[in-house]
Amino acid sequence: MKKVLDKFFYPKSVALVGATEKPEKIGYTVLRNLLENGYGGTVYPVNPKYRKLQGKKCYAHLRNLPKAPDLVLFALPAALVPPQMAACREIGAQCAVVIASDSKKPGKKAKAVVPRPEI
Repeated sequence: MKKVLDKFFYPKSVALVGATEKPEKIGYTVLRNLLENGYGGTVYPVNPKYRKLQGKKCYAHLRNLPKAPDLVLFALPAALVPPQMAACREIGAQCAVVIASDSKKPGKKAKAVVPRPEI
């Protein structure tokens, strides 16, 4: 258990699914913070739209990473996270953090991610 917690709290490598070049998106801010604020581990930006982001090679999918990261960060709309979690299991990543970046306008209700059961 300690090894898993060490990977979560002290990751040597981090994959950011939803990394982007758009400054208004959370994936941009998280990537910039990882690269510019002293994180010393390996950073793997993941987004099929880019080949490079902020000077780093960008991977199209988690399955394309050279090795399983210690920690996967998801900066995606919540509805897109479940298939990516399955990819985490496939590649052997044990720790993940979800930053659901659903963009909703003020005053509008967020859409339910999990369908309601039929009664």
